[in-house]
Amino acid sequence: MNKLMGLLGIAAVGVIAAIGGWMVAQKPPAVTTVADKEMIKAALASIDKQVPIVSIDESELEGIYQVVLQNEDTLYVDASGSYFVIGDLYRNGEGGFENLSEPAKLKARAAYNEVRKGILDQVDPASYITYAASVPEKTVITVFTDVECPYCRKLHAEMAQYNKLGITVRYAAYPRAGVGSSAYNKMVSAWCSPDPREALNNLKQMKSIPSANCNSPVAEQFNIGQQIGVQGTPAIVAADGTMIPGYIPAQQLAQRLGIL
Repeated sequence: MNKLMGLLGIAAVGVIAAIGGWMVAQKPPAVTTVADKEMIKAALASIDKQVPIVSIDESELEGIYQVVLQNEDTLYVDASGSYFVIGDLYRNGEGGFENLSEPAKLKARAAYNEVRKGILDQVDPASYITYAASVPEKTVITVFTDVECPYCRKLHAEMAQYNKLGITVRYAAYPRAGVGSSAYNKMVSAWCSPDPREALNNLKQMKSIPSANCNSPVAEQFNIGQQIGVQGTPAIVAADGTMIPGYIPAQQLAQRLGIL
């Protein structure tokens, strides 16, 4: 939500308040018309350009539409698209508060996973530095890494354990300081090395490697990372496109990936 507000440069338009009968949950119409969706999407074009809209549907409030963004923010919008609030919608029922926005967030998360998977499916596998599973492969993960990141080094130190659990690790370059930074130059040298895996091993152990240059994929992978929502390293992307931020020990990761 903070990211969206920063992009828009606006404050919250208002809050949903229990005034009169407005907060009484209504059964939504069966279908939101195409015209309704197009009008709302057009009104929110500046938002859609920055954070793509995943879905537009009737909410449980009469005349109010639920707009789900790719980053899982949820907007509640009037029919004209001129007014909206950002946040979760709750129903105050006999059993307590029910978050009516959560199903929409799950929907957005699944949609974003598909987008992320689709983008990574277009990447040439040969452009990664890959550490193959040492037993029959159970899954493949893509890890966006930075050679100057302590937790990336911690993950790399357990590479043999990941591989023994049937996890193939594909490294994508993500120098957090950006193109032209110290980490970027080191990673270009690794990707351009005659033995990229050995060069990367050395960098992960804080050893120096010979400077090298070539038509490396480092800048492109950095841009892809930004495109799919990488905000820090290590960033693990599962085979289905799920993003798992941060370092996770091998055993725990295997359990989370459902291969144990």
